[in-house]
Amino acid sequence: MEKINFFYGLASFIILVLLILSMPFYQERKFLKFKIEINTFKFLILAILFLFLINSSNKNIPYPTGDGPEYVLTTEAMFNHNSADLRLEDAQSFKKESTIKKTWSKIPKNDFFDLVEDFLKRKDSLNFLDSFYGSFYVDKEHKVYVHHFIFYSLVNVPMRYIVHWIGQEPLLGFEYTNIVLILLTCSLLLFYDKNSLWNSLAITLLFFFNAVFWYVNWIHTEAITACFASASIFLLFQKRNYLAVLLMSIAALQNQPLAILVLMIFLYTIYLNNFSIKSFLLSGLASTIVLWPSIFYYAHYRITNLVSYGGYLRITNITPERFIGFFYDLNQGAILALPIIMLAYPLLIVVFIIKSIKS
Repeated sequence: MEKINFFYGLASFIILVLLILSMPFYQERKFLKFKIEINTFKFLILAILFLFLINSSNKNIPYPTGDGPEYVLTTEAMFNHNSADLRLEDAQSFKKESTIKKTWSKIPKNDFFDLVEDFLKRKDSLNFLDSFYGSFYVDKEHKVYVHHFIFYSLVNVPMRYIVHWIGQEPLLGFEYTNIVLILLTCSLLLFYDKNSLWNSLAITLLFFFNAVFWYVNWIHTEAITACFASASIFLLFQKRNYLAVLLMSIAALQNQPLAILVLMIFLYTIYLNNFSIKSFLLSGLASTIVLWPSIFYYAHYRITNLVSYGGYLRITNITPERFIGFFYDLNQGAILALPIIMLAYPLLIVVFIIKSIKS
């Protein structure tokens, strides 16, 4: 199977390279004496990128890394009873459907899911704001919610229904959702700008082959954040500012520091429109989405941020190791998206210091 996956990926890469090399012929709409539409070429590129995603999907099992169990069980709750509060039946239904084709011991983090199930059994005897692992909290009505917002779990609900209907394990639904989000973003980048084939192709490939491709199998929010944030920046350059504010606000639902970018796009938009009331209202309405998590948690816990309440945002958590890892960690550092720049950056700093000393 590994050999098949290797040659499958290699074949996809070779075809992609050949398509790119033949792009000048497509630009003239002539290739081997056939007239080929530019959109046909773009669909071919999209199909090759889909093959890359499928190849990656075949090689790796979806893994609920980090806060993954939160998103898995919240999706299960929405699937079972159309609400985000976790109940014992949610943990049990997840275990039941995960073991249709394999044993429970083969499911990633099965021991952690067992501990969450035990916590849910005891929730009626627990107090307000009691928690398990600093991630699952009891609210004032003895309901249990997770400390990260529910949007990513909500987006996964349609795929949860699909994997249920086709008899697949629930974890696969998250991988399928990530694939769909990435392909939709690539479609936007490829087809929205009709003026330049080269620009569309370059932007799409830069998006696809940065870090987002390597997070397809992760049951976490990296993929959805990258898709919405990238689409927002792209539309901003296309002068679709209101949509840019909206999409960046949606991205900030799972990654709240992006609210800073929302504010920047908001100010930029109203500045371009001479601070008109219309631009202020439209941009302001779109940007208020970033407040949804705070409103949600205040309604249930009288606290606007459970992550902060749990102590995860303390300044003492910023260590030299984590600071350097933000840029150079091979799992999630900026080097994955900007390898050449990040490798050259220290050298450029040294050159700058030497020039400053000489001058």
